[in-house]
Amino acid sequence: MKLKHALWFSACALLAQTAGPPAFEVATIKQSPPQPMNQMRVGMGGDPGRITYSAVNLKDLVRRAYEVRSYQVSGPSWINTERYDVNAKIPNGVKPEQVPAMLRTLLEERFRLKTHRETKELPVYEMVQAKGGPKIEKSKEEGRPRMSMEGGNEGFMKMTASSMTMTSFSDMLSNMVGRPVIDKTDLKDSFDFSLDIAMQDLNGPMVQIQRVGPGAAGGEHAPAPESNPGGSLFTSIQKLGLRLEAKKAPVELVVIDQAEKVPVEN
Repeated sequence: MKLKHALWFSACALLAQTAGPPAFEVATIKQSPPQPMNQMRVGMGGDPGRITYSAVNLKDLVRRAYEVRSYQVSGPSWINTERYDVNAKIPNGVKPEQVPAMLRTLLEERFRLKTHRETKELPVYEMVQAKGGPKIEKSKEEGRPRMSMEGGNEGFMKMTASSMTMTSFSDMLSNMVGRPVIDKTDLKDSFDFSLDIAMQDLNGPMVQIQRVGPGAAGGEHAPAPESNPGGSLFTSIQKLGLRLEAKKAPVELVVIDQAEKVPVEN
């Protein structure tokens, strides 16, 4: 009888250990060193069995951890601007679909992150095909979506996209125009294209990193055209055979209730 009780308690202890939150084998999070203005390099990759992120913001980390779009993450303005380097080893045998839960655990530990979910009706843009259809080339090579921005002189920048899906493009536009952009194009391929953008037409957090000086404005709730949007960004999108339509729609949000700007020591 005593042996049975001992085995039962051992089994309970084992279950308690395995039922804990999933975690990386080892992980470090450090604040990124400053980068030159207009030369921000952000990386979210890693070798098999590891994740290696460089110069990412907390918004991107929460997006990955909770498996949502960028526009679904709401919190203080610094989650867009503070940058971090993350390195973590994934335990052997862990499936890829388990990694977001491990990242959630890491953020809760290091940033003291607390969140909740809620749904709000928000102003959005729906990206649709313009009359005549898209005027962009399908990518010749398979690969991860890539985007680079150059310029800044005379108030203009050139954005070049490679292997870009419309879903990824709409996510990037969300950061630029300061409100959700929802892909309604029904285009499933990846594309290569470029467009010119005037800095003054951008209101989102991506531009806050690059715009300096008097009149620099922006933010997650910055004003944006309600109807018939104009300006260089919207004109450039129309030249791609696409169009942004102003709407209102219910959006599920991951709201950051608490987070430390400086992560706790590794």
